[in-house]
Amino acid sequence: MRPLWQRGLMAGLCVLSVTTATGWWVSPPATAQDDDGRKVRERPRREGLRRLGGLALDRVGELLQGNAATLPLDVEQINATAQSWSQRILVARGSVSRLEFELDPSATDLAEDRLQLNIRVGLAKTLWSAEPSDLRITLRLALEREPEPRLLVTVSCVLETDVPALAGQALPLLARRLAADTSGTQAEQDLRTQIAARLSTARPREVDDLADLLLSISALRLNSLGERIAQLTSDSPTSAADPESLATELRVARQARDALVAAETRLERDDDGRLVHLGIVAQQVDLAFGQILEQATIAVEENRLEVHLQDEIEQGGTWYALFKPLVVGRLVKFQEGDPAALEGAEQLFGRALELLVPSELPE
Repeated sequence: MRPLWQRGLMAGLCVLSVTTATGWWVSPPATAQDDDGRKVRERPRREGLRRLGGLALDRVGELLQGNAATLPLDVEQINATAQSWSQRILVARGSVSRLEFELDPSATDLAEDRLQLNIRVGLAKTLWSAEPSDLRITLRLALEREPEPRLLVTVSCVLETDVPALAGQALPLLARRLAADTSGTQAEQDLRTQIAARLSTARPREVDDLADLLLSISALRLNSLGERIAQLTSDSPTSAADPESLATELRVARQARDALVAAETRLERDDDGRLVHLGIVAQQVDLAFGQILEQATIAVEENRLEVHLQDEIEQGGTWYALFKPLVVGRLVKFQEGDPAALEGAEQLFGRALELLVPSELPE
Protein backbone atom coordinates (compact mmCIF):
# COMPACT_ATOMS: atom_id res chain seq x y z
CA MET A 1 0.00 0.00 0.00
CA ARG A 2 1.27 3.47 -0.86
CA PRO A 3 2.01 6.00 1.90
CA LEU A 4 -0.89 8.13 3.08
CA TRP A 5 0.55 11.36 1.66
CA GLN A 6 0.71 9.84 -1.80
CA ARG A 7 -2.87 8.60 -1.60
CA GLY A 8 -3.99 11.98 -0.33
CA LEU A 9 -2.35 13.84 -3.18
CA MET A 10 -3.83 11.45 -5.73
CA ALA A 11 -7.22 12.11 -4.17
CA GLY A 12 -6.52 15.80 -4.41
CA LEU A 13 -6.24 15.52 -8.18
CA CYS A 14 -9.72 14.11 -8.30
CA VAL A 15 -11.02 16.67 -5.80
CA LEU A 16 -9.86 19.37 -8.15
CA SER A 17 -11.98 18.13 -11.00
CA VAL A 18 -15.04 16.95 -9.11
CA THR A 19 -15.41 19.92 -6.75
CA THR A 20 -15.13 22.27 -9.69
CA ALA A 21 -18.21 20.70 -11.19
CA THR A 22 -20.21 20.12 -8.04
CA GLY A 23 -19.04 22.47 -5.31
CA TRP A 24 -20.13 20.20 -2.42
CA TRP A 25 -17.57 21.33 0.12
CA VAL A 26 -18.07 23.91 2.83
CA SER A 27 -20.09 27.03 2.26
CA PRO A 28 -18.23 30.00 0.77
CA PRO A 29 -17.44 33.06 2.83
CA ALA A 30 -20.11 35.71 3.12
CA THR A 31 -20.35 38.12 0.21
CA ALA A 32 -21.76 41.57 -0.23
CA GLN A 33 -22.74 43.81 -3.13
CA ASP A 34 -20.47 46.46 -4.62
CA ASP A 35 -21.66 49.78 -6.01
CA ASP A 36 -22.63 48.15 -9.31
CA GLY A 37 -24.58 45.35 -7.64
CA ARG A 38 -22.01 42.68 -8.32
CA LYS A 39 -21.21 40.08 -5.70
CA VAL A 40 -17.89 40.60 -3.97
CA ARG A 41 -16.21 38.50 -1.32
CA GLU A 42 -15.72 39.65 2.23
CA ARG A 43 -12.52 37.90 3.29
CA PRO A 44 -11.05 38.51 6.72
CA ARG A 45 -8.01 40.75 6.50
CA ARG A 46 -4.96 40.28 8.60
CA GLU A 47 -4.01 43.91 8.90
CA GLY A 48 -0.66 43.40 10.60
CA LEU A 49 0.48 40.89 7.99
CA ARG A 50 -0.87 43.05 5.18
CA ARG A 51 1.10 46.07 6.41
CA LEU A 52 4.22 43.97 6.74
CA GLY A 53 3.71 42.59 3.27
CA GLY A 54 3.14 46.08 1.90
CA LEU A 55 6.41 47.29 3.33
CA ALA A 56 8.21 44.22 2.00
CA LEU A 57 6.62 44.65 -1.42
CA ASP A 58 7.72 48.28 -1.56
CA ARG A 59 11.26 47.28 -0.65
CA VAL A 60 11.32 44.45 -3.19
CA GLY A 61 10.00 46.85 -5.79
CA GLU A 62 12.75 49.34 -5.02
CA LEU A 63 15.38 46.63 -5.43
CA LEU A 64 14.01 44.68 -8.39
CA GLN A 65 11.16 46.29 -10.29
CA GLY A 66 12.27 48.15 -13.37
CA ASN A 67 15.89 47.20 -12.77
CA ALA A 68 16.22 43.98 -14.71
CA ALA A 69 19.87 44.62 -15.54
CA THR A 70 20.86 43.99 -11.93
CA LEU A 71 18.57 41.00 -11.34
CA PRO A 72 20.88 37.95 -11.13
CA LEU A 73 18.61 35.81 -13.26
CA ASP A 74 18.93 34.86 -16.89
CA VAL A 75 15.88 33.08 -18.30
CA GLU A 76 17.85 31.60 -21.19
CA GLN A 77 20.49 30.23 -18.81
CA ILE A 78 17.81 28.78 -16.52
CA ASN A 79 16.21 27.05 -19.51
CA ALA A 80 19.58 25.70 -20.67
CA THR A 81 20.25 24.26 -17.21
CA ALA A 82 16.72 22.81 -17.11
CA GLN A 83 17.27 21.12 -20.48
CA SER A 84 20.51 19.51 -19.28
CA TRP A 85 18.85 18.47 -16.02
CA SER A 86 15.90 16.97 -17.94
CA GLN A 87 18.21 14.86 -20.06
CA ARG A 88 19.76 13.44 -16.90
CA ILE A 89 16.29 12.51 -15.62
CA LEU A 90 15.41 10.81 -18.91
CA VAL A 91 18.51 8.65 -18.70
CA ALA A 92 17.91 7.74 -15.04
CA ARG A 93 14.17 6.99 -15.28
CA GLY A 94 13.00 4.66 -18.01
CA SER A 95 9.33 5.34 -17.25
CA VAL A 96 9.74 8.96 -18.37
CA SER A 97 9.76 9.23 -22.15
CA ARG A 98 9.75 13.04 -22.37
CA LEU A 99 10.55 15.84 -19.95
CA GLU A 100 10.56 19.58 -20.64
CA PHE A 101 10.78 22.49 -18.19
CA GLU A 102 10.86 26.01 -19.61
CA LEU A 103 10.32 29.56 -18.44
CA ASP A 104 8.61 31.30 -21.36
CA PRO A 105 11.04 34.14 -22.25
CA SER A 106 8.27 36.29 -23.74
CA ALA A 107 6.05 36.02 -20.64
CA THR A 108 8.64 35.92 -17.84
CA ASP A 109 10.19 38.99 -16.24
CA LEU A 110 10.75 38.64 -12.51
CA ALA A 111 11.82 42.28 -12.30
CA GLU A 112 8.28 43.09 -13.49
CA ASP A 113 6.76 40.30 -11.39
CA ARG A 114 5.60 38.14 -14.29
CA LEU A 115 6.29 34.44 -14.79
CA GLN A 116 5.14 31.64 -17.05
CA LEU A 117 6.38 28.09 -16.51
CA ASN A 118 5.71 25.39 -19.11
CA ILE A 119 6.10 21.73 -18.14
CA ARG A 120 5.65 18.65 -20.32
CA VAL A 121 6.04 15.09 -19.09
CA GLY A 122 5.64 11.96 -21.21
CA LEU A 123 5.14 8.69 -19.32
CA ALA A 124 5.54 5.20 -20.75
CA LYS A 125 3.00 3.87 -18.23
CA THR A 126 1.02 5.08 -15.22
CA LEU A 127 -0.66 3.69 -12.13
CA TRP A 128 -3.95 3.45 -14.01
CA SER A 129 -2.85 2.44 -17.51
CA ALA A 130 -0.09 0.49 -19.24
CA GLU A 131 -0.45 2.82 -22.24
CA PRO A 132 1.64 6.00 -22.68
CA SER A 133 0.35 9.27 -21.22
CA ASP A 134 1.30 12.89 -21.85
CA LEU A 135 0.95 15.73 -19.32
CA ARG A 136 1.28 19.45 -20.12
CA ILE A 137 1.09 22.12 -17.44
CA THR A 138 1.26 25.90 -17.81
CA LEU A 139 1.55 28.10 -14.72
CA ARG A 140 1.20 31.88 -15.04
CA LEU A 141 1.80 34.32 -12.18
CA ALA A 142 1.47 38.09 -12.31
CA LEU A 143 1.52 40.61 -9.49
CA GLU A 144 -0.93 43.50 -9.74
CA ARG A 145 -0.14 46.46 -7.45
CA GLU A 146 -3.25 48.58 -7.92
CA PRO A 147 -5.58 49.24 -6.23
CA GLU A 148 -3.78 46.98 -3.74
CA PRO A 149 -1.30 44.10 -4.19
CA ARG A 150 -2.86 40.86 -5.40
CA LEU A 151 -1.49 37.84 -7.21
CA LEU A 152 -3.14 36.67 -10.43
CA VAL A 153 -2.74 32.93 -10.90
CA THR A 154 -3.66 30.84 -13.94
CA VAL A 155 -3.06 27.10 -14.16
CA SER A 156 -3.74 25.08 -17.30
CA CYS A 157 -3.37 21.31 -17.35
CA VAL A 158 -3.85 18.94 -20.29
CA LEU A 159 -3.52 15.22 -19.66
CA GLU A 160 -3.76 12.78 -22.54
CA THR A 161 -4.44 9.40 -20.99
CA ASP A 162 -7.15 6.81 -20.34
CA VAL A 163 -9.46 9.13 -18.40
CA PRO A 164 -12.01 6.54 -17.15
CA ALA A 165 -9.11 4.42 -15.85
CA LEU A 166 -7.64 7.47 -14.11
CA ALA A 167 -10.98 8.14 -12.45
CA GLY A 168 -11.21 4.50 -11.40
CA GLN A 169 -7.84 4.89 -9.66
CA ALA A 170 -8.62 8.18 -7.93
CA LEU A 171 -12.29 7.92 -6.92
CA PRO A 172 -11.90 5.23 -4.22
CA LEU A 173 -9.13 7.28 -2.61
CA LEU A 174 -11.33 10.35 -2.61
CA ALA A 175 -14.24 8.36 -1.19
CA ARG A 176 -12.15 7.21 1.75
CA ARG A 177 -10.96 10.74 2.39
CA LEU A 178 -14.51 12.09 2.45
CA ALA A 179 -15.77 9.27 4.66
CA ALA A 180 -13.05 10.00 7.22
CA ASP A 181 -13.79 13.73 7.38
CA THR A 182 -15.93 14.55 10.45
CA SER A 183 -15.66 18.34 10.29
CA GLY A 184 -18.55 20.76 9.76
CA THR A 185 -22.21 20.53 10.61
CA GLN A 186 -24.20 17.31 10.72
CA ALA A 187 -25.79 18.22 7.38
CA GLU A 188 -22.35 18.64 5.81
CA GLN A 189 -21.19 15.33 7.25
CA ASP A 190 -24.30 13.59 5.93
CA LEU A 191 -23.67 15.06 2.48
CA ARG A 192 -20.07 13.87 2.48
CA THR A 193 -21.22 10.40 3.49
CA GLN A 194 -23.68 10.27 0.58
CA ILE A 195 -21.06 11.48 -1.88
CA ALA A 196 -18.46 9.04 -0.55
CA ALA A 197 -20.95 6.20 -1.08
CA ARG A 198 -21.46 7.27 -4.70
CA LEU A 199 -17.73 7.53 -5.33
CA SER A 200 -16.83 4.22 -3.69
CA THR A 201 -19.25 2.27 -5.91
CA ALA A 202 -18.48 4.12 -9.16
CA ARG A 203 -16.89 2.02 -11.88
CA PRO A 204 -16.37 4.46 -14.78
CA ARG A 205 -15.73 2.80 -18.13
CA GLU A 206 -16.58 5.70 -20.44
CA VAL A 207 -17.31 9.42 -20.40
CA ASP A 208 -21.04 8.78 -19.94
CA ASP A 209 -20.29 7.11 -16.59
CA LEU A 210 -18.29 10.13 -15.43
CA ALA A 211 -21.07 12.51 -16.49
CA ASP A 212 -23.63 10.40 -14.60
CA LEU A 213 -21.47 10.56 -11.47
CA LEU A 214 -20.76 14.30 -11.61
CA LEU A 215 -24.36 15.25 -12.31
CA SER A 216 -25.69 13.00 -9.55
CA ILE A 217 -23.29 14.55 -7.02
CA SER A 218 -24.32 18.00 -8.22
CA ALA A 219 -27.95 17.05 -7.58
CA LEU A 220 -27.07 15.91 -4.05
CA ARG A 221 -25.35 19.20 -3.35
CA LEU A 222 -28.23 21.23 -4.81
CA ASN A 223 -30.77 19.28 -2.75
CA SER A 224 -28.73 19.80 0.42
CA LEU A 225 -28.56 23.54 -0.18
CA GLY A 226 -32.28 23.68 -0.91
CA GLU A 227 -33.11 21.94 2.37
CA ARG A 228 -30.86 24.29 4.31
CA ILE A 229 -32.41 27.36 2.67
CA ALA A 230 -35.87 26.03 3.53
CA GLN A 231 -34.83 25.64 7.19
CA LEU A 232 -33.40 29.14 7.34
CA THR A 233 -36.50 30.72 5.78
CA SER A 234 -39.00 28.82 7.95
CA ASP A 235 -40.81 30.51 10.82
CA SER A 236 -38.85 28.45 13.35
CA PRO A 237 -35.29 27.90 12.11
CA THR A 238 -33.56 25.00 13.83
CA SER A 239 -30.35 26.92 14.45
CA ALA A 240 -29.86 28.68 17.78
CA ALA A 241 -27.66 31.34 16.19
CA ASP A 242 -28.54 35.02 16.38
CA PRO A 243 -30.60 36.62 13.58
CA GLU A 244 -27.58 38.30 11.99
CA SER A 245 -25.72 34.99 11.75
CA LEU A 246 -28.79 33.32 10.29
CA ALA A 247 -29.12 36.08 7.68
CA THR A 248 -25.46 35.67 6.73
CA GLU A 249 -25.81 31.88 6.47
CA LEU A 250 -28.91 32.26 4.31
CA ARG A 251 -27.13 34.67 1.97
CA VAL A 252 -24.15 32.33 1.70
CA ALA A 253 -26.37 29.29 1.01
CA ARG A 254 -28.26 31.13 -1.71
CA GLN A 255 -25.07 32.29 -3.37
CA ALA A 256 -23.68 28.74 -3.30
CA ARG A 257 -26.92 27.52 -4.89
CA ASP A 258 -26.77 30.29 -7.52
CA ALA A 259 -23.19 29.38 -8.44
CA LEU A 260 -24.10 25.72 -8.75
CA VAL A 261 -27.11 26.44 -10.95
CA ALA A 262 -25.14 28.94 -13.07
CA ALA A 263 -22.38 26.46 -13.92
CA GLU A 264 -22.41 25.78 -17.67
CA THR A 265 -22.43 22.13 -18.71
CA ARG A 266 -21.96 21.05 -22.32
CA LEU A 267 -22.53 17.47 -23.50
CA GLU A 268 -21.56 16.30 -26.98
CA ARG A 269 -22.52 12.89 -28.39
CA ASP A 270 -21.46 11.03 -31.49
CA ASP A 271 -23.78 9.56 -34.11
CA ASP A 272 -24.22 6.42 -32.00
CA GLY A 273 -25.38 8.40 -28.96
CA ARG A 274 -22.18 7.93 -26.93
CA LEU A 275 -21.01 10.90 -24.90
CA VAL A 276 -17.65 12.00 -26.31
CA HIS A 277 -17.20 15.37 -24.58
CA LEU A 278 -18.19 16.72 -21.17
CA GLY A 279 -17.46 20.41 -20.63
CA ILE A 280 -18.01 22.43 -17.45
CA VAL A 281 -17.45 26.15 -16.87
CA ALA A 282 -18.00 27.45 -13.33
CA GLN A 283 -17.53 30.81 -11.65
CA GLN A 284 -16.85 31.37 -7.95
CA VAL A 285 -16.06 27.70 -7.36
CA ASP A 286 -16.39 26.61 -3.74
CA LEU A 287 -13.27 24.69 -2.72
CA ALA A 288 -12.22 23.24 0.63
CA PHE A 289 -11.70 25.45 3.69
CA GLY A 290 -14.05 28.12 2.39
CA GLN A 291 -11.70 29.19 -0.41
CA ILE A 292 -13.31 30.53 -3.55
CA LEU A 293 -11.81 30.01 -6.99
CA GLU A 294 -12.68 32.75 -9.48
CA GLN A 295 -13.14 30.47 -12.52
CA ALA A 296 -12.67 26.84 -13.45
CA THR A 297 -13.07 25.13 -16.80
CA ILE A 298 -13.00 21.36 -17.26
CA ALA A 299 -13.19 19.32 -20.47
CA VAL A 300 -13.41 15.53 -20.27
CA GLU A 301 -13.03 13.11 -23.15
CA GLU A 302 -12.19 9.43 -23.19
CA ASN A 303 -8.48 10.04 -23.70
CA ARG A 304 -8.09 13.69 -22.76
CA LEU A 305 -8.64 15.74 -19.59
CA GLU A 306 -8.27 19.53 -19.55
CA VAL A 307 -8.43 21.71 -16.44
CA HIS A 308 -8.04 25.49 -16.49
CA LEU A 309 -8.12 27.44 -13.23
CA GLN A 310 -7.97 31.19 -12.70
CA ASP A 311 -7.90 33.12 -9.45
CA GLU A 312 -6.96 36.38 -7.74
CA ILE A 313 -5.23 35.89 -4.38
CA GLU A 314 -5.76 38.98 -2.25
CA GLN A 315 -3.06 38.01 0.24
CA GLY A 316 -0.86 36.80 -2.60
CA GLY A 317 0.93 40.16 -2.86
CA THR A 318 1.95 39.89 0.77
CA TRP A 319 3.30 36.37 0.50
CA TYR A 320 4.92 37.08 -2.86
CA ALA A 321 6.85 40.01 -1.41
CA LEU A 322 8.03 37.96 1.55
CA PHE A 323 9.09 34.89 -0.42
CA LYS A 324 10.33 36.42 -3.69
CA PRO A 325 13.95 36.86 -2.44
CA LEU A 326 14.01 33.20 -1.40
CA VAL A 327 12.62 32.03 -4.75
CA VAL A 328 15.10 34.19 -6.66
CA GLY A 329 17.94 32.75 -4.59
CA ARG A 330 16.84 29.19 -5.41
CA LEU A 331 16.54 29.98 -9.11
CA VAL A 332 20.02 31.52 -9.14
CA LYS A 333 21.48 28.34 -7.65
CA PHE A 334 19.63 26.23 -10.21
CA GLN A 335 20.71 28.55 -13.01
CA GLU A 336 24.36 28.16 -11.97
CA GLY A 337 24.05 24.36 -11.87
CA ASP A 338 24.56 24.08 -8.11
CA PRO A 339 24.68 20.30 -7.38
CA ALA A 340 22.52 20.60 -4.26
CA ALA A 341 19.88 22.60 -6.16
CA LEU A 342 19.81 20.10 -9.04
CA GLU A 343 19.60 17.15 -6.67
CA GLY A 344 16.79 18.82 -4.72
CA ALA A 345 14.84 19.40 -7.94
CA GLU A 346 15.36 15.77 -8.92
CA GLN A 347 14.11 14.52 -5.56
CA LEU A 348 11.02 16.74 -5.80
CA PHE A 349 10.30 15.46 -9.31
CA GLY A 350 10.80 11.88 -8.10
CA ARG A 351 8.21 12.32 -5.35
CA ALA A 352 5.71 13.74 -7.83
CA LEU A 353 6.43 10.90 -10.24
CA GLU A 354 5.60 8.31 -7.58
CA LEU A 355 1.99 9.54 -7.74
CA LEU A 356 1.80 8.63 -11.41
CA VAL A 357 4.16 5.76 -12.15
CA PRO A 358 3.82 2.25 -10.65
CA SER A 359 7.14 1.83 -8.87
CA GLU A 360 6.34 -1.79 -8.11
CA LEU A 361 6.56 -2.63 -11.82
CA PRO A 362 9.93 -2.96 -13.59
CA GLU A 363 11.14 0.04 -15.54
